[in-house]
Amino acid sequence: MSINIKIGLVGFQPGYEIILHQEGIFFEKISWEKKLNPDEYSAIIVAEKINSNQKKSVINYLHKGGAALFESDAFADIFGTKIYRKKVSFCLPEKDSFFSSIGLIDIYNKIGLIKKSNLDVLDRNISNLCNFYYTGSIYKTHFGKGWIDSSF
Repeated sequence: MSINIKIGLVGFQPGYEIILHQEGIFFEKISWEKKLNPDEYSAIIVAEKINSNQKKSVINYLHKGGAALFESDAFADIFGTKIYRKKVSFCLPEKDSFFSSIGLIDIYNKIGLIKKSNLDVLDRNISNLCNFYYTGSIYKTHFGKGWIDSSF
C-alpha cells in the first residue's frame, strides 16, 4: 500500500507555498468542485475564512479521517470559537520545544489566539517578548476520524 503525500491549500497562500516547495512536499490548491477526500489529500491547510458549503466539505473531510492545519481566524470561523488578538514582535521556541531547532521567528504583527478548553497541547513552550512575557501553544484535537492542528 502506498501513501499519497499531497497537501491541499485553501486559497492563495504564498507563505505556505514557499515552505512546501522548500521542503519538497507536493501540494495543490483545493478545487471545491469535487469532494475533499483523505485518500487524495493527506492534509489540508485552511488559512482563510470559507463559505458554508466549503465548511461542510472540510468537516466531512475531517470526519473521514483527514488532517487539517488551521490559522486561528479560519479555525474560529469554522468551529465557532472566540479568538483574541495580541501584537507580537517575535517567537522563540524553548529548548524542550518541539520546534526548538527553528530558533528566533520574527513576526512583528498581531496574531489570533484561540481559547478552547478541549484542545490538547502539541507544543506549549513557544515564547514571545513584546511588552511582557507570554507563552503560546500549538494545539491539536481529534475530530471524527481526523486531526486538527491550530497555532497559538
